[in-house]
Amino acid sequence: NKFIQHFEDVGGDGLSPDTIHSMLAHKGFRNVELVAGDICETVPQYCAKHPELKIALLHIDVDVYAPTVAILENMFSRVVRGGLVVMDDYGTIAGETRAVDEFLAGQAAPVHIGKLPLSRVPAYIRIE
Repeated sequence: NKFIQHFEDVGGDGLSPDTIHSMLAHKGFRNVELVAGDICETVPQYCAKHPELKIALLHIDVDVYAPTVAILENMFSRVVRGGLVVMDDYGTIAGETRAVDEFLAGQAAPVHIGKLPLSRVPAYIRIE
C-alpha cells in the first residue's frame, strides 16, 4: 500500500514502549495498558480475554482500513451510553473513512457523525 509506505518513510520508527510509558507517567496517566503487535490480531484477542471491557472514549487514529475495521468490529459495541468514538482521520484519509462508512452502514440504528465547528478533523460519534 502506497499510503502505508509513505507514512512509514516519513514517520520513521516511532517511539519505543519505554518512551511511551515514560511520557504517559510524566503526564500523570496511570490507567494505561500498552499491547504490542498487529492491531488486526491483538484487538480481537484482547477483547476475547476481557469480556468485561467497557469503553468511555474510543479514539481511533490508525488511518488505514483493516486496523480501523478490527477496532470497530471488536470495540464499538463496548462503548458505554454517553461515551464517545473519536475518529482522527474520518473524511480526510480514505482507508479510515471507508472502514467507518461501511461499518456504520451495517448498524441497526442510524448513527450521527459530528465534527467540531472549528476543525474538519477529528469526527466523533456520541453513543446514545
